[in-house]
Parts: sequence; structure tokens; C-alpha cells
Amino acid sequence: MSANYPTDFFGRTIVLNNAQLAAGTYKRGQLLGPHDGGVFSAYASTDEAVGAVCVNDITLAAQGNAAICRGEFEKEGMIALNASLTTPITINAEVIAQCWDAGIVLN
Repeated sequence: MSANYPTDFFGRTIVLNNAQLAAGTYKRGQLLGPHDGGVFSAYASTDEAVGAVCVNDITLAAQGNAAICRGEFEKEGMIALNASLTTPITINAEVIAQCWDAGIVLN
């Protein structure tokens, strides 16, 4: 039996409680990008796509399930950092457009 998660106006799932997240440390509000096999990890640059937002601070020693989401957020609350959480990535028009395509609205 599949779970019924809330959807946005376009029918895209807003919360994905069992999304696969690569090993690493993530912060609430961090932008995530989908990678090999649909596994999400830290969004690193405009060379990749934004796919979701991390729901909670989490550290995973190995790839595992985590809660990620889409929806409407304050732009100032988003965290765009590389995987080591040290280098900020500018949230410019290109990143905002990628977010929009993924169902993430930044205000």
C-alpha cells in the first residue's frame, strides 16, 4: 500500500518521508539535488538540478531514508552549501528557476 502524501497545485508530492539521502550531514532548509538512482544529496552548483529541501538536521553514516520536502519557503531560510557545509552557493535567478521546476517556491 502506498502512502498518500500532500501534493501541490500541480499534483507534485510535497513531502517525501522515505526519500533516499546520501551519507552526510544536512541542515534543515538545505537545498538537495537528485543524483544517481534518485538518491538525494547536497545541492552543489548550478550545474545540477535542485530537487528538494531537507526537513530536519540529520547526519547519516550511510545512505538511508530521510524526510525531504517541496513547497513554499522564505528565500532567506534556504541553505545552499556544498556537501562539507562550508561554501555558500548564491541563490540567484537560475537557482530560483530550478527550485520552481522542482515545486519549490522561494519568496
